[in-house]
Amino acid sequence: MGLRERKKAEKRQEIAENGLKLFKENGFANVTVAQIAATASIAPKTLFTYFKTKDDIVFYNEDELLSLIRHLIQQQTSIGNIWPAYQTTLIHLASQGDLWRDMNQLIKLVVTNETLQGRLLKMWSAYEQTIADTILAKHLTDHVTAYIFANQLVMPLRFLFTQDIPTAQEWQTSTIQLLNNINHTQSLLVNEFN
Repeated sequence: MGLRERKKAEKRQEIAENGLKLFKENGFANVTVAQIAATASIAPKTLFTYFKTKDDIVFYNEDELLSLIRHLIQQQTSIGNIWPAYQTTLIHLASQGDLWRDMNQLIKLVVTNETLQGRLLKMWSAYEQTIADTILAKHLTDHVTAYIFANQLVMPLRFLFTQDIPTAQEWQTSTIQLLNNINHTQSLLVNEFN
């Protein structure tokens, strides 16, 4: 990354951090683009060269987790290996205290605003599409199974992103319990259909 790109990335990060701080303090709906721009010492018009909308600031790093999931899938040689590797990854992520703090802050913003709730749903839909496309590109399964599997991978994230979990330890425990419940449900279904 060149100097220009690095400076632009740093400014984007600064805008996002300042915006999130203002949203946390004042509520998403009560913060203007002009206020966010002022905290980053830029004009409101300049802010739109970094972010198309105010809600883009809230979701500025939405592709990081998706990139991690795509990378995990790309490393697999069998569809059957994805779920165990994914569970291990989610449990590891849930053990990261900083990630829990960021997630909890995001959840509190999203649940209080319909615009952000809609944006979160669009994000999950994009995750499912990208995950299914990644599975299909690896030729791991057929089209229908890829979409079902993508939905299965996103479902625990959807659940965890709607919970107000007070501590990082409780987030890790909730993640493990959720994955165990999913595994149990899957085995019940397998037994039912056999």
